[in-house]
Formats: sequence, C-alpha cells, structure tokens
Amino acid sequence: MKKITYVILLIISILALSACESKAEVYSINFFDYMDTFINVQIYTDDEDLAKDLFDDIEKVYALYHDLTTGYEPLKEDSPYLANIYSINQTLNERIEIDEPLYNILIDAEEIKALTNGYFDVSVGKIVDVWKNVILD
Repeated sequence: MKKITYVILLIISILALSACESKAEVYSINFFDYMDTFINVQIYTDDEDLAKDLFDDIEKVYALYHDLTTGYEPLKEDSPYLANIYSINQTLNERIEIDEPLYNILIDAEEIKALTNGYFDVSVGKIVDVWKNVILD
C-alpha cells in the first residue's frame, strides 16, 4: 500500500512540475573586450527591452572594473577615472588619488589575503611577470 501511495505522489509531482513551463525568452550577449577573457551573459525574461537595458548596465560594470583594474594599460585621456592599477604601479613614492570602486577592490583583496593566510595576494603580480620572463629566457 505504501508503494502505491509513493508512486501516486511521484506521478502527481511529475505532472505538477511539468505544468510549470516557463514562458521566458533567453537573451544572450558575449563580451570579449574586458579583462582579457570571454564573458557570456544570459538573461531569462519575456521583455526584450528589459534585457537590452540589463545588458547595457552589465557592460558598464565590466567596463568600469576593466578600466580600473588593468595593470597593463594606462587610462585613456578622456577617462572619467582618477587612476588605475597601471598608474598606481607606475607612480613611485607619491600619493595618488584613486576612485572609490578601485579603493574597495584593493581593500577586499587585502581582506581576502588575510583570510587565506597570504595565498591570495594581488601584490605579487609583477613578481610573477618577472619570474615568467626569466623562465622564458
């Protein structure tokens, strides 16, 4: 009797879940210009205009963090930002003003460094670059 009850409950559950069909469309966009990687974003919605607005907002966030965190390119002259990682690395023994999002990233990186006992340390990037060049030569 218990077996029959379980089978009936299973069938009812399957039927109930199969009735929950989503009507949302999938909108997808790919970015190749940020952080030297491939980024794919998918949005499930039935509102195409909302998807486009969200894609624009998402791209702005990636552009912001790409510009601020690159250690390989200076900021463009028309950039709205004060400094990026590249400009910090190029400035020795001087105080420079940085934007709040970059400050927050650096604070978060230091907190993660402490939490991981130094295993995650963003400050070793230049050392790793030199080490790679020595190995390649």
